[in-house]
Amino acid sequence: MIKVKPGVKFHHVSFIQPEVLRIIWIAQLTAPPEYEITITSGCDGKHVVNSSHYKGKAFDFRIRDFPEKYSVQTWVDMMQRKLGDCYFVLRESNHIHVQYNG
Repeated sequence: MIKVKPGVKFHHVSFIQPEVLRIIWIAQLTAPPEYEITITSGCDGKHVVNSSHYKGKAFDFRIRDFPEKYSVQTWVDMMQRKLGDCYFVLRESNHIHVQYNG
């Protein structure tokens, strides 16, 4: 199951490009089975200038409630492998940032 943090906004591009929607699908596919993924940012929030978020090509996923018996870095690595070179997956202090670079 995937939850969306209240107030998160999505760019219309996110839903018309299958490559962008693939981020959410792969996140769910690779997450621990009992973990409910939460999207914490779409095109909202404060990001660096020219961020893929503002173009509708990036999502952030919460990790503060990630199960302790699993490794967040393993999840990051699995997503990167499954998504491939056209994507960028980065663990940040309180979330995982995933963007489509195509």
